[in-house]
Amino acid sequence: METLPLLSDSREHSRRYFGRKFTIDGGFPKPWPLQFHALLFENFTSDGNSRLSIIDLWYDWVNGINYNIIENQLGQKIWDAEWTNGTSFKFDLEQKTCTRLSVPAGIRRPDFLSDARYVGVQTVDTFTCNMWEKADFLTYYEGVETQRPVGWLFYTGRFEHVITFEEGAVLSDPYWQAPSYCFDDKVELQGEYVRAWSVPVNSFLSD
Repeated sequence: METLPLLSDSREHSRRYFGRKFTIDGGFPKPWPLQFHALLFENFTSDGNSRLSIIDLWYDWVNGINYNIIENQLGQKIWDAEWTNGTSFKFDLEQKTCTRLSVPAGIRRPDFLSDARYVGVQTVDTFTCNMWEKADFLTYYEGVETQRPVGWLFYTGRFEHVITFEEGAVLSDPYWQAPSYCFDDKVELQGEYVRAWSVPVNSFLSD
């Protein structure tokens, strides 16, 4: 990926969102829509090995749910449902397995990047992108012309490339509820869990 100089002529696009003023192109990235669907291609590189996944991301701030439907290359299909109240279930419909997690921060806010640090312009997947770093764990890329997310890179080596991005798309109601066996007494809580998106935990919250 080619790194370009910082923008010298920063166009000011301001909008009100959650009572804040955001500056796009050299300031803050555009806040996420309250509801959207994105198809992601994930390349997870760790210890010299690479694992590939396709992820259907359904983000719904209005209804308080973030859904990741993860299909690993030649592997399992995992449903990962996260709720605003801090409850999270990861389940496999074929194997009928389920893991219950506690994520105290809940789902990330649409303005979770409001405190990110702008670091310049870079070409990613042939798109010229503004880029920001958040808390030394995430680099976020947004198209300069479109102001749409192009991808994000976690410090763990996970690079998620945005293939499609549909504002306003909502997941059908039948998929919202975790299967009944997730509520079986045998499904133990796997302890408090902090996702990469939520480091530190208060990164989700606005002042």
